[in-house]
Amino acid sequence: MNALSNTDFKKISNNARPKRLGYYASWLWMMFVFLFLFVSAFVFLSGLYWTIRDGSIQEHWFSTVGIFVIDAVLIWMLKKDFRSRKLYQVTASMKNSGFFEPHKDCEHYDLARRTYIGFDFSTGIIGVASLYATSSIKRERLFFEAETVESWESVGRELIINLRNTGLTTITITAPNINKAYRDMEIICRTHKNRDENYQHLKSKLTDAGWFINSNY
Repeated sequence: MNALSNTDFKKISNNARPKRLGYYASWLWMMFVFLFLFVSAFVFLSGLYWTIRDGSIQEHWFSTVGIFVIDAVLIWMLKKDFRSRKLYQVTASMKNSGFFEPHKDCEHYDLARRTYIGFDFSTGIIGVASLYATSSIKRERLFFEAETVESWESVGRELIINLRNTGLTTITITAPNINKAYRDMEIICRTHKNRDENYQHLKSKLTDAGWFINSNY
């Protein structure tokens, strides 16, 4: 997997998009789907209960099965929407053997917010992706070495990473499994790093393109 080394950085815009109407409309759509699934699950179970209790299949069958079908369609649409997001394409473009190739257990996607953080324990690289600009992340893709991390903490579902860089002092990113993300950060900051000449060459190219955050103090 060498997508990154084959990238023409001059032809790719790495700026995260501003949050506009489409972003918030997508949020409202997902909230509606989750609320509908919650309510309809109660209605479905109630209908199933009364069907069994009364033995009146004809009376409750249509509403019970109808709700089940609607739920199945909504779940399928939601799953398809998640899988088709551009976020997976962006993270795939970040992968490169010997530079950034984290194990899938060390990748943390927040599909609702379109953000990602991954940890490559072999090279000590941390990769961050965000389709939409946040207060601390303005680039679609960012990399930095574990040595650039000064400290970190978790607050709720947010991982707050303080960097040894005067241009970008802090990155705040959400992770569904915040405890696992916190442990991954601990491990990568303590693990021996394996970095060859190809790593250094790609790091130099990424730095020139503005994709790599280096420690500057």
